[in-house]
Amino acid sequence: MFRPGNPEWRKWLQVSAIVILVAGLVGAAMIYKASADYSRRVQAYESGGGEVLPSPDNSKQFLRDLQLYGGTANVLAYQLRTWFADLWRGKSLACMIALITILVSLAIFYAARRLPPRGRPDSRKADHRGEG
Repeated sequence: MFRPGNPEWRKWLQVSAIVILVAGLVGAAMIYKASADYSRRVQAYESGGGEVLPSPDNSKQFLRDLQLYGGTANVLAYQLRTWFADLWRGKSLACMIALITILVSLAIFYAARRLPPRGRPDSRKADHRGEG
């Protein structure tokens, strides 16, 4: 079994970081290529009778009602919630997966680099015998 401080442990962490990076970026690229752009919300929808009606969450009346019942904070909270929900769809989802993959991979690389080499004592655990 691998133990921290063992050079094989460091190598194993570096290899796993590379595997995570490659798998995440390939997955993000596949999602990006296969998805539609959901950054624009639906502006209108068609009712059963063939009549085209505006989407309720894009209408001025809806936003006015939100502000009337909950104030400006309610409108801002609604806009923040819809923006955050849109991050997890389509091309934005692919970008978020790529970003998270890069951050996780960098964290693992950093952890592998910070491991003390085998046979060298950790400088934080210095032996202070003979003092005092």
